[in-house]
Amino acid sequence: MHFIFSILMYMEFQTMLITFYEKPGCGGNSRQKNALVGLGHILDVKNLLAEKWERGELRKYFGNKQLSDWFNMTAPAIKDGIVKPADLDEDGALEAMLKDPLLIKRPLMKSREKMMSGFDPVEIQEIFGFDVSAQEACSKKDKCLNPELAVWLESKGFGADIDKQYTNGDTPLITACRDGNLQIAKLLIEAGADKNKRNNDFTNPLWAACFSDNIELIGYLVDAGVDINNQNVNGATCLIYAASAKKENVVNILIQKGADRSLSTLDGFTALDSASTREILEMLKK
Repeated sequence: MHFIFSILMYMEFQTMLITFYEKPGCGGNSRQKNALVGLGHILDVKNLLAEKWERGELRKYFGNKQLSDWFNMTAPAIKDGIVKPADLDEDGALEAMLKDPLLIKRPLMKSREKMMSGFDPVEIQEIFGFDVSAQEACSKKDKCLNPELAVWLESKGFGADIDKQYTNGDTPLITACRDGNLQIAKLLIEAGADKNKRNNDFTNPLWAACFSDNIELIGYLVDAGVDINNQNVNGATCLIYAASAKKENVVNILIQKGADRSLSTLDGFTALDSASTREILEMLKK
């Protein structure tokens, strides 16, 4: 009985319930959450940007830090010179943060009466009493998702995972390309999404772009390194598909970008064999 009590006391001492205020889509915050959970702590994750902050409560998270350390120095308002932390006093800083929460150095963390901003391992050790030195603080090298991309990912059910596979194994990039959404496709690739990850049918994002008939998107994907000769579960390529589906403009851009005309399906049909219009036939004969 004494042994069990000792174990429970140990677990209570080791495990903390931490309220973790994050910017949704921030890669740095995601790694920090993983580090805390990996240490056995329980997180109550909240949206830093959506919280209805009160001046007095927000002030507690900054403790005895210098005023400049309250700020997220990569916030757009600071980078654009709209907000200059050096020109502000405490009241001015809090007022600015209440208007624009992106100015707040994140994450904000709270466990009982212990509160802090940022993710400095030394400070975490001092305030919360545990070691996260293996986890680096959120810095310039942390790739936080573009806000537009973060909202889109959430709306499609992908959370903040740019390579998550969903229905039929489709990735966010495949989904964006099927929608013909060039802007989101660019944001995903810039964020480091796997350009050639395939779904359950072995089709890659270029296939999805061909379905959407977005010629500009098709050209962008090929130039970005997406495999133009990817063969699906039946051995068909995008060129074979487009030739059979009367997609003359798609066939044209694929030929311009160097698609291999000699590849064939498992049944032995090439793009030329699959040509469904005279114009496509002529393009493939050249």
